[in-house]
Amino acid sequence: MTCYEVYTVADYFALSSLAKIALDTLTSEFDTKIGPIQLQYESSADWLPELCDAIRLVYADAPLGDTGTLSPIRTAFLNFVHTARFYFLQNAEFGRFMDEQAPVFALDLFRTMRTTGDFLAYLPDQQCSFCKMKPTRCDRAYYTHLAPETIRLTASCSTCAGRKDWGSGMANWNGKKNPGGV
Repeated sequence: MTCYEVYTVADYFALSSLAKIALDTLTSEFDTKIGPIQLQYESSADWLPELCDAIRLVYADAPLGDTGTLSPIRTAFLNFVHTARFYFLQNAEFGRFMDEQAPVFALDLFRTMRTTGDFLAYLPDQQCSFCKMKPTRCDRAYYTHLAPETIRLTASCSTCAGRKDWGSGMANWNGKKNPGGV
């Protein structure tokens, strides 16, 4: 909340360096929380109400049909929730908050998921896909499921579907697991 309040005052008075400091501090705080909550080392019970209050304030004057560009402060909150969406979309309290008090934020989250082509919120792997190291509590910016480009849907005619001639990347489609019943 403090970062949001400082950012708002700095933005109002056109103090861009102070607004940047507030935004950088907020982003840094979010980065320290991503890893622990994604790996479920930490519960958000202590800070989720404050996060919801801040999102409510950030989106207080946003009309539901607003499709304009997002402010940097909105983008920071949206990126945090999108990055840790496995945790947030499984959290009933946060779901109620989006349904009842933050429909514009929920719409922006949906738009972000649509843009990235990633609607799924699977439990993250317990190790890095590249170096195979296990993240620790201290890891900052532990990101999961970042796609380098938007997912491209593949259409198949009935002949190819019958032959299962789906090309590379689709050969094991039927064998993919669905973790957690999602």
